[in-house]
Amino acid sequence: MAANESTKIQINFKWEKDGDMVNIYATDEADAALQLQGLQNIIPIISQTSQMFRGVAAISAPATAAPAATVTPIAKPAAVATAPGTGPTCAHGVMNWREWNDRDNPGERKAGYLCAAPKDYTGKKCKAVGVKTVA
Repeated sequence: MAANESTKIQINFKWEKDGDMVNIYATDEADAALQLQGLQNIIPIISQTSQMFRGVAAISAPATAAPAATVTPIAKPAAVATAPGTGPTCAHGVMNWREWNDRDNPGERKAGYLCAAPKDYTGKKCKAVGVKTVA
């Protein structure tokens, strides 16, 4: 997501080489401090969601209560159609569930949520989530 016109301070955090990235766009120092405090409260949620998307077992609950968050589960049978407007979101909107032939492993099929950017979008699309091999 690009910074809007009122952004005076931009802070970016990235975990691991191909890990999660969090961007903070603030209008002033007070706004940045407030958002950083809020980020500290949701880091456990970000970590849990990231591990869920990567198929890793859930980590233990945070020691302090974090704000409630809505997380859309990504596990679903390959035969189930995705209803419009359901699934995780990316910078371009609600991601689309797709299945495709794996070009690196002929004969295998993959499935996952793909970036919602239009087909003719020329910028960088978001990383797919929940990718798995399907029958």
